[in-house]
Amino acid sequence: MAYTKKTVPLGPATDGTDDLSTQGTIGARVDAGDLDSDHKLPARSRDQGASEGADIQIDVGLDASDYFKADRDWLMWRNVLVNGNFDHAQRGASGSAVFTAASLWANSDDTYLLDQWLLLSDGNDRVDVSQVTDAPQGSALSVKFEAETLTAAPNSEKFGFCQPIPASVAKKLAGKKVSLSFWAKTQSGEVENLRAVILAWNSTADAITSDVVSAWNAEGSDPTWATNWTAENTPADLVLTNSWKQFTIENVNLDTASLANLAVFIWVDDTDLAADDVFWIAQAGLVVGPKAGEFQDRPDVDELARCQRHFFKTFNQNMAPAENTENSAGTVFATSAGTAANSINVSGVYAVRMHAAPSVVTYDPWFSGSGWSDGFANKVAAASTLGDRSCRLRNIGTISDGVMHNIHFTAEAVL
Repeated sequence: MAYTKKTVPLGPATDGTDDLSTQGTIGARVDAGDLDSDHKLPARSRDQGASEGADIQIDVGLDASDYFKADRDWLMWRNVLVNGNFDHAQRGASGSAVFTAASLWANSDDTYLLDQWLLLSDGNDRVDVSQVTDAPQGSALSVKFEAETLTAAPNSEKFGFCQPIPASVAKKLAGKKVSLSFWAKTQSGEVENLRAVILAWNSTADAITSDVVSAWNAEGSDPTWATNWTAENTPADLVLTNSWKQFTIENVNLDTASLANLAVFIWVDDTDLAADDVFWIAQAGLVVGPKAGEFQDRPDVDELARCQRHFFKTFNQNMAPAENTENSAGTVFATSAGTAANSINVSGVYAVRMHAAPSVVTYDPWFSGSGWSDGFANKVAAASTLGDRSCRLRNIGTISDGVMHNIHFTAEAVL
C-alpha cells in the first residue's frame, strides 16, 4: 500500500548537513513497509532527505488523500476556527473579560461574547461567561461557564458556545474530511456531559440563522436544528471530569449538498444544573483531515487580526467599550470647522478590512452619550457611508467651532 506526500521539512539529512533542498521531494512515495512500529519514517539516506525519527506520522490503512488532499493554504494554518484559544474578547476587557446580565453585551441567547463565539441558551442569563487563567498546558486562558438563572420545565437549562464559519472558508471544506477537538473539565462532578456537533448550512451563503437551535429538547436528546442546518456528525455524550481532558470528533465527512457555511457548536446536555455549577473549555480546533492531532494556535497578532475582521474597537484591548470611560486612548480626534452639522466629517478606519460593511456604534469618552466630546459636553454624532475598510464619523447637531473633539467607536460584522 502506497502513500503520496507533500513536501515538509523533515530535519537534517543523515550525513550531518542541514540543506533544506535535501529535506523531502514533492511527489515522493512512502510505502507501508517504510514505516516503523510507531508509524514514523526510519532513518534513510540523504537523497531521501529524512533523519531518524522524522516527525511525519502516517496511520497505516488510511488513504493518503485523507492527509494531503488539502491545498497549501490549509497546510499553512490548519485550524479553521478563529480564536480557538479564547484569548480575545474585545466586547469586554480582553484577557479578563466577564459577561453577565449587566454587561453591555449581556449573557443573552444568540449573543456574541468572546470574539467569534456566540452564546446560545434556552433563555437569557442562564450562564455567566468569562476568560480565566485556568487552562491546559500550552494555553494562557480558557473560557469558564458558570450557571446562573435556572428555571424548571419547560426550559431545558441547556446552553453552549457556537462559532459560525464564513462561506469564504466553509465552501473550501465541502467534500473534505475534518476533525474537531477541544479540551474541557468541570469541578466536583457538577456538569456531567457536553456534546459537540459540526453543522452545515445549505441556504444563502452568509445569510445564516445564527441561533442554530430550533428546540433544545430533553436531556439525552440532541436539539432540533434550525431550518437549513444539518448535523454532519452524530453527537454523543462527552463525559467531563475534574481534570483537563481533550475530546475529539474525527473523520467527519462534510457531504451536505450545496454546503455554504459551517458552524461548530459545543453545549451542555445536563438539565439538572444548580446555580454556580461550572465547566471550562479551551483549545478548540477544527482541522482538515481524519485526525484532530494537537491543538494548533496562531501567532497572537495574526489571531487578533482575524478577530478584527468581524469586530473592531478603538478602545484599548483590555478595556470594555463603554461611554464615559474617561480614557481617550485610541479615539478618533478631529477639529471642527464651524458650528453646523457636518463641521466634523472624518474617516474612522478599521484595523483590517472587515468581513462586510459593519454596524458602527459611537461612544463619548468623557460623558454619558454616543457623541463627540469637546471635554465640556456631548455633541450628537453619527456614523455613515459604512464600508468594509472605513466609515464616516460626523456631527449632526450644533458643535463648538475650531475646537478639538474626540470619539470612540466599535464596528461589528458577524454572521
